[in-house]
Amino acid sequence: MRDKTLKIPVFVSYPSRFEGEPGRAPVMGFLRSHVLENSLEWTTIGMAPFSNSPIKSLLSAMRGCYGGLVLGFTESRVDRDDTSGGVEIVSPWRQIEAAMLLARDIPVLMLRERNVRGGLFEPGEYLMAEMPAIDGPNHGFEAAFNIWATKVKQLYEKVNSTFDV
Repeated sequence: MRDKTLKIPVFVSYPSRFEGEPGRAPVMGFLRSHVLENSLEWTTIGMAPFSNSPIKSLLSAMRGCYGGLVLGFTESRVDRDDTSGGVEIVSPWRQIEAAMLLARDIPVLMLRERNVRGGLFEPGEYLMAEMPAIDGPNHGFEAAFNIWATKVKQLYEKVNSTFDV
């Protein structure tokens, strides 16, 4: 049985420059609190030793994590000439980090802002929900987050179970 004070590490992929941004700081704080309240530990690239190779640094940061949380904040917009209005996309690094997490075969939750599309932010065979609203209902987010957190804890228990002899 797991020590309830022990936090299970999960890798969180997000643009660090958004932490202090007024429009996104409340969402970041909400998500960080949600992670911690569920006995999970927020782990990022900035917490690992950085090498000259960003991919090696990512692998180092992801090592020992039992889940991944990918935050799809709009980082640029591609306008089209037609009436569709364009598409909002994330940094290629969110795509790379998401793919690396999925390749590790650990539970991954993709959260995206409403209009974010493209690559791994299209519906797929993984858990995805819209970014939570700070002052509104979050039924889709809550359901997806709870499923993900349960899978993370189950993986942790499976990997770290000990057998009495």
